[in-house]
Amino acid sequence: MLSKKVLQFILLTFLISWSVAGVTYLLHITYGSILFFVILAVCYMPAPAYATLILQKLVYRGSLKPYGFTLKNLSLRWLLVTTAGFAWFIVLNDRRLRMVHRPGNICSHCHSGKRLRDSSLWQD
Repeated sequence: MLSKKVLQFILLTFLISWSVAGVTYLLHITYGSILFFVILAVCYMPAPAYATLILQKLVYRGSLKPYGFTLKNLSLRWLLVTTAGFAWFIVLNDRRLRMVHRPGNICSHCHSGKRLRDSSLWQD
């Protein structure tokens, strides 16, 4: 049986992930837009890390050291540089980050993939 702490982590991760997905759906944010990828990268993907931070620091009032993260010697300058660099990477690679842009695309880039209906899968 799962411990109480593990069960809380799973439920909180699920809650954060699906809340972000639901908000993007309710706000009609277009799939594949830059805003979608920013929300995905900032809110949805690190949901397990956010759940760990919330449970460990706010609920159990423990240290993050067992998880390999400490807030000691954290440079605000490097945190801002890293965040800006990651955001710039998303802006520059907007088209490359769209995995499936059109129905039937079987390549990671939306304009260079071979369409599924043209492939040998559909040939008799």
